[in-house]
Amino acid sequence: MDTDKRRTPIYKIIAFAWAGLLVVLAFVWVLVYRPVLKHEGPDDRLAAAMAARFPGCDAQVTHTEADALRVSLKVSFDPTMDADQAQHVFGKALEIAGAQRLTEVKTLKIELVGTNLDGHATSAAQTFDYEPASK
Repeated sequence: MDTDKRRTPIYKIIAFAWAGLLVVLAFVWVLVYRPVLKHEGPDDRLAAAMAARFPGCDAQVTHTEADALRVSLKVSFDPTMDADQAQHVFGKALEIAGAQRLTEVKTLKIELVGTNLDGHATSAAQTFDYEPASK
C-alpha cells in the first residue's frame, strides 16, 4: 500500500486560490479608492499654496472654529518692527487664500512668526473676513 505523497490536497489549492484572490481584491480596492483616501481639505490646499508662494515659510493651517482658519507663516524678519513688510506679506497671504475659493471659511487669521535682533521669537497677527476672489 504505497501512497503517493506528492499530491497536494484540494483544500490547500482552494486556500491558496482564496488568498490570492483576496490579495488581488485588496490591491484593486486601494487603486480605486486612493483619491477618496487622500482627500485634501481646505487647510491642506491652502498650506500647499502658501508654501509654494513663500518658500521656507513652514506654512501651518489649522481650523480654530468651524468656519475659521488660522494660517501661521515663518518669516525672516521681525514682523513687529517692519510693519510695511508685514503688511505686504499679510496682503499676499490674503490674496493667495482668496484664490483658493474656500467655500466653508468665513474668517481667516494670519500670523507671522519671526525673530528680533536678539534672537527672540516675535509674532504679529491679523484677522480678516474671508471673501473668495471672483473669476
